[in-house]
Amino acid sequence: SLCMARQLRRLGEQGSVTTIEVDAATAYVARGIISFAGAEGEVQVRVGCASDWVATGQLGTIDFLLLDHRGTIYHEDLHAAEPLLSPNARVFADNVLYPGAPLFLNYLDVKKYDIEIHELKEFLREDLDDWVVIARPTQEHGEMPRDTPPEFR
Repeated sequence: SLCMARQLRRLGEQGSVTTIEVDAATAYVARGIISFAGAEGEVQVRVGCASDWVATGQLGTIDFLLLDHRGTIYHEDLHAAEPLLSPNARVFADNVLYPGAPLFLNYLDVKKYDIEIHELKEFLREDLDDWVVIARPTQEHGEMPRDTPPEFR
């Protein structure tokens, strides 16, 4: 969040960063670090599930969505956030290969997102390969795809 806030400052101080933490203790520590860095004006920390915050409509337009929690629900969270995505939004998903997010990859394919897959090593695990995915919507958001590929059943 602080790196993103620093980049916003470089770009003319427009915009803000909202991070959503499930754990209240983690949010408390994050707020302390953000305060120490003097970035309270640019970074908000909210407690709860991201999908719940999206449902409230209080987040506003999303230009950059970072998915770095549980790959098994990335597709659900993206679907919930789609109505808030700006036309030039980017979706950044970590840990797509390990531990994995196959339903998310299928979702991106079915919904015809432009995607870039970047191969890298898992953090602090040089023996594990991983992917980060950067995706951009190319069409209007519709219904959640109902069909699960047979190989995922």
